[in-house]
Amino acid sequence: MLRMFVPKEERQTDRTALKEAFQYRVETGCSIKEACKKFEVKVMTLQDAVSRSIKLSDGKIFVPLHGSSHKVFTKEQETQLCDYAIKIAKMFHGLLAKELRKLAYEYALACKSPCILSAWEREQSATKDWYYAFMAHHPQLTLKALEGMSIARVVSFNKHSVL
Repeated sequence: MLRMFVPKEERQTDRTALKEAFQYRVETGCSIKEACKKFEVKVMTLQDAVSRSIKLSDGKIFVPLHGSSHKVFTKEQETQLCDYAIKIAKMFHGLLAKELRKLAYEYALACKSPCILSAWEREQSATKDWYYAFMAHHPQLTLKALEGMSIARVVSFNKHSVL
């Protein structure tokens, strides 16, 4: 299964130029091609913005393209999940990838996320694709197989005995 989509070419449009072209088209009533030439925006990009504006509002208000509408967690929630994984690792417990995926599913249920995928509900855990994307977004987080450690070693590893 494909993990990360890599586009063949970069297709990025300056969002401020897109908004200005949209406003110019609305104010002057010119064609989409005319506005695109003036503000150096691709025709299909402006056409998509106009269609989205007509569909979601009255057609005269610029409606920005939002990122993925199927995101399970907000950035703050993802950061909290990452911080928890780091905190538990510092307490000598650690998480396996499978445990993190289950934790993510339970956290999504607790947060009452509106976009919990059916694959998550079927498996009662997050998918591997979500896990790999999560790890790519948080490079400071590394989850490895746990190693056995004696209680004596954990107890003796404190600030007083190390210094």
